[in-house]
Amino acid sequence: MLEYYDFSKFASFLHMHQMDTYAKSIWEHLQRNIGKEKRCSARLLYHKENDKYYLRAVTSEQGYKNYGINFSVLVALLAIDAYAKAHDDEVFIDRYSVDDSTVDLSFQFSRQVSLGKDMSLSLNLLLDNDEIRRSSVSMNAMFKVQYDKDGNSIYLKPAAYEVKPKQYATEMLIYTHAMKISTVYEKIQTLPILIEKYIQQVKDNADAILNIKNPQTIKDHLLRKVQKARKEEFINYKEPIIKKIISMEVKTVFDLFEVLRSVEELFGDDIRSLTFWRERLYETLINRGKND
Repeated sequence: MLEYYDFSKFASFLHMHQMDTYAKSIWEHLQRNIGKEKRCSARLLYHKENDKYYLRAVTSEQGYKNYGINFSVLVALLAIDAYAKAHDDEVFIDRYSVDDSTVDLSFQFSRQVSLGKDMSLSLNLLLDNDEIRRSSVSMNAMFKVQYDKDGNSIYLKPAAYEVKPKQYATEMLIYTHAMKISTVYEKIQTLPILIEKYIQQVKDNADAILNIKNPQTIKDHLLRKVQKARKEEFINYKEPIIKKIISMEVKTVFDLFEVLRSVEELFGDDIRSLTFWRERLYETLINRGKND
């Protein structure tokens, strides 16, 4: 379709000038008047994050499996249900973003693992299916650390997962549209097991956080990482984060957590930058804590 009409760029132009109705009427006109030899199935998609329209063909390529948004959500619900029943847990959705081509879901697990010192750990399972920017479905873990009796907490997200001793993967679970149905089925069957595995893995690593002897050192190290950060969506936050970190005094681990919670508030609803921060945070607390 794009060989005949550069409709994606044009539709985005119309949207920018608040002329969405024109885009819709032109698209309907093209569908009615294109000859049968040129007709194809396609969807006009609006990507909220990019604030752009895209024209997506409904592909019929051999080997392509349509593991779309509905399928990925169903897989997550079935796996979570199996885990929750096996561990007498309750799960609720604490954040979501869905449009025609993307889904970003966070499932919060109620079961808490005690870490001592009024601290506990609980799991969030993150589902990401982006049919425009990526051709895969991914599931990852994020961990909520509640660090006082008032319920104050911070979130940590591993940037990599230990699949086998000293072997790491960047995703907890991932499957692409090119995978066979049998392969995807085998992968999703392991999800309840993976959830339990990574809760235990982070619980083990959490000892490093609890045993931090010099939280000021952690704060200084984190400050240097922020100063060196070059990721595009993170750069706009560097100055306020640096000011926030410098302004707060740290004498105990709980003081450190208060700094980290204050920094997280600066991101608002910017999920991608917040995820980047949580990954750097996990890396710093675990690795520096072990070497403290």
